Amino acid sequence: MTNIRTIIFDFGNVLLDIDVSRTWGIFKALLGDEYQAALTQLHSENVFDNFEMGLLSEAEFLNTLQRASQRPISQATILDVWNSMLIRQPKHRLDMLLELRKSYQVMLLSNTNETHIRWVRAHLRRDLGITDFEATYFDKVYYSHDVLLRKPNADIYQFVLRDANILPEQTLFIDDNADNIATAALLGIQTIHHNPQNDITVVLRESGYLM
Repeated sequence: MTNIRTIIFDFGNVLLDIDVSRTWGIFKALLGDEYQAALTQLHSENVFDNFEMGLLSEAEFLNTLQRASQRPISQATILDVWNSMLIRQPKHRLDMLLELRKSYQVMLLSNTNETHIRWVRAHLRRDLGITDFEATYFDKVYYSHDVLLRKPNADIYQFVLRDANILPEQTLFIDDNADNIATAALLGIQTIHHNPQNDITVVLRESGYLM
């Protein structure tokens, strides 16, 4: 622990409260018997991964979801359903990041998309009065749709290490996804596989990173 100089956080289920099952549950209710076939088609075409990697624009993503259903669904409805997995950003976790920045470089590495990040920024501005989220709380931010790479592929970790000029053995990566953790560990990055049922502030305090 004493050699750690940089802490890299995943976003959803580590800092940001999310519930992915809400989105799939609403889609299932909207599509009924069509749901499984539509979902299978979308996954076979890598639609969600491509959106996260910035290979599809928001308009292309919405059009693709519309075409996957035989039922007429407006793009506004799809946007609402897609964003329904996003719950809230607790303020005390943002305060934690400011405290950590006194001792470490703090970074964000997230598989996400332009739609969700727009929702996050609007939520922070409306509910917490925060207008400069990335610059205030992080030294560097890496969103998958901006860097055109995504976890758990090794190339995104290699990109971050190179871009930030940091050493893997001096870096702690925190993520709730086991595959993402496994790849980081193979590259020599120290890791915490986070259980979302625990608050990350408690985890880091018990691990000695946060006083």
